[in-house]
Amino acid sequence: MPLFSIKDLEQGNTKLGVWKITESANKLLPLLTLQKEEIETYDRFSNENRKKQWIASRLILAELFKDNKISITYKDNGKPHLSCGERNISISHTAEFVAVIVSSNAQLGIDIEKIQPRILRVRHKFVSEAESKFIDESSSLLEQLYVIWSAKETLYKLHGIGNLDFRTNLNIEPFSFQGNGCAYAQISTHKSTTKYKLKYEQIEDHLLVYVIDPI
Repeated sequence: MPLFSIKDLEQGNTKLGVWKITESANKLLPLLTLQKEEIETYDRFSNENRKKQWIASRLILAELFKDNKISITYKDNGKPHLSCGERNISISHTAEFVAVIVSSNAQLGIDIEKIQPRILRVRHKFVSEAESKFIDESSSLLEQLYVIWSAKETLYKLHGIGNLDFRTNLNIEPFSFQGNGCAYAQISTHKSTTKYKLKYEQIEDHLLVYVIDPI
């Protein structure tokens, strides 16, 4: 099976799983034990990539918990929730990778993106003036932009309430891209400002960012 990695993370009872999608949905599906409602959900997908992503996220959970009967439900705000007790979960995927992070004592956010030049066309939509000042235009430009984008996407998931502007409410502090490293960021609203430490790592031609906020 193309399971890329499983990690026990240092912050609390937290696990991270990454799956590289190399097989068809038809080959992946028999690896799962699905409830009737899950089968009905799967059957509604018409897109092959969406099917593979859906299956891979559940295969990661089966590996994380050594249990292939764990199901995912969704709260009213769209956040995923696990059937196996009070555990938090965050999920992200591309056409090639699926990443899942779970914890019993922390709020979470995760994002994985394929590094592509097209991000240059939209950088003005998510990079603030302050962030533009520390970006090194001559070295690892795309990777820096993806750290910023994915960090903000991750914090947006962590916040879970919405109504956040990527340029004004989500602020990334200066960092130097290292391939694998950390960055600090803030969620600022009219009520409060909270600082977070995020981890990032480059996986082949993808950039993964996650945040763990202990409860």
